[in-house]
Amino acid sequence: MSSYTFAPTRLLAVAIVCASLAACGGKKNMTPADEMGAAFDDFNAEVREVVTEPERADQVVALMEQLEQQLRLMQNRINAREADFRKLNANYDATEEDFKKFSERVARESRENKEKASTTYRKLYRLLTPEERDALVKTRSKAVTAAVRNLEAA
Repeated sequence: MSSYTFAPTRLLAVAIVCASLAACGGKKNMTPADEMGAAFDDFNAEVREVVTEPERADQVVALMEQLEQQLRLMQNRINAREADFRKLNANYDATEEDFKKFSERVARESRENKEKASTTYRKLYRLLTPEERDALVKTRSKAVTAAVRNLEAA
């Protein structure tokens, strides 16, 4: 039994680090979306090595694919949000109510993203044994630490 406590956000951090590492992996001419897809493919291959029961491995990979789609949706929402904010901010006729509606939409979308991710994490947590969770997190712990430091420095 491991004394390591699984933190759901670490799996997301691992996925982000995978995407970041794929970008540095020497794969030329890849779009960010391609890089993220390659990173998820690599992580899913690792899942299949760690989770030896094929049916459970398929379930974990399916959840990771859901997570990938959630991340893509989140990125699309962020891009749309930035464009909407620029338009709103440039509109001299925008009212306080317009900004309030925008802020409420951002809060609602953030809450929805957190709820979806939390549901996915809980499903992953139930599917993986403590040893499997440890193996998947430990293989990327140094990279996660470096990515966190890099994000903090930005």
